Amino acid sequence: MPTVSSLPPELYFIGPPTWNDQLGSWWVTRYAGVQEVLTAPGLSAEYVTAAEREQHTPLMSGPQAADGERHRRLRAAIADRFSPAAVERLRPIITGIAQDLADQLAGTSGPTDLGAAFTRPLPAQVICAILGLDQEAAGRVWGWIEADLFSSPATSMVGPQADQWAFWRQLLSERRRQRQGPGLLDELAANPTLDDHDVIGLLAILMHAGMATTTAVLTSAIAQLDANGLLAAGVDHAAVSAIIRETLRTDPPFPFVRRRALEDLKIDGQPIQAGEWVTGCILAAHHDPDRWPDPHRFRLDRPPGIEDLAFGRGVHRCAGVNLAWVELEIGLQVLLGIDGLRVDPAATLTRPWPSYLPMLTGLSVIVGPSK
Repeated sequence: MPTVSSLPPELYFIGPPTWNDQLGSWWVTRYAGVQEVLTAPGLSAEYVTAAEREQHTPLMSGPQAADGERHRRLRAAIADRFSPAAVERLRPIITGIAQDLADQLAGTSGPTDLGAAFTRPLPAQVICAILGLDQEAAGRVWGWIEADLFSSPATSMVGPQADQWAFWRQLLSERRRQRQGPGLLDELAANPTLDDHDVIGLLAILMHAGMATTTAVLTSAIAQLDANGLLAAGVDHAAVSAIIRETLRTDPPFPFVRRRALEDLKIDGQPIQAGEWVTGCILAAHHDPDRWPDPHRFRLDRPPGIEDLAFGRGVHRCAGVNLAWVELEIGLQVLLGIDGLRVDPAATLTRPWPSYLPMLTGLSVIVGPSK
């Protein structure tokens, strides 16, 4: 089993598709099969109709839960803001935020929660700067993540979150009464191709995934490095890309992808009937020995170019992947520059389970010379 994990061993089992009673879904684990789940045109990511939107979480109104023309329209509304060139222009801002947080962390004494001190505020401050929001919004969204996403076994099982709908609707109303600002929120609010459900769906996924992804990967990376003796030995900053790749492989932030069959088809050889659910276990696929030798070991010597599925595949590949990668690069670089950073020996690694977002919820760290 992986070095850093408190997830059930069966999540790493590789085999043919099976029926999962808890999810009411086919469960797919082999790399090739999960890749099919992500890309098969006969599987739909759109779980709800326009009339049903407010009976579900705002997350189900985002582009990751849309197909066809609506999916293309939502992606087009944010594409320029998350292009490689746009993200590169943000690099100095991200670096400044990360360095300020690292300086504060370096000045602490005694055990400190890495999540509260660094891995949560870094992406929160960045995405709020892009959207033109204050940090109160980030706090509200993180509260919804902890209250609802951590306890939901599948994306389509998250409750309606009426308070989140109300929050975004009020915010949109206020912004439209004011003069348009430079943030993406104001840009989306003024976009004539988007209705309120579109805008709220975009805001919800940008905030939720924008914060949770980077937080989960940075926290796991430090835990993995420490567990494998690499923090104590010292990590060359040239290895940052390898650390990110291997963390995304061994501990993907969103380890499951759920789709609904639009027609009868086969996934990894298993007949699927129209209307049935299919869940791809990215976590298991990333430990498929046919794809990665010695899959349960955290290794930085794996050659680049062996693609992972952590950010999805095909038309639904994560729209914010460029931003996430730069945040992870910068975040790891500054964390590895903190003298004596190590995991508290008394730390307990915990994850919510069952949950479709089973990330490490906290990691106690210590900085400075060992006594």
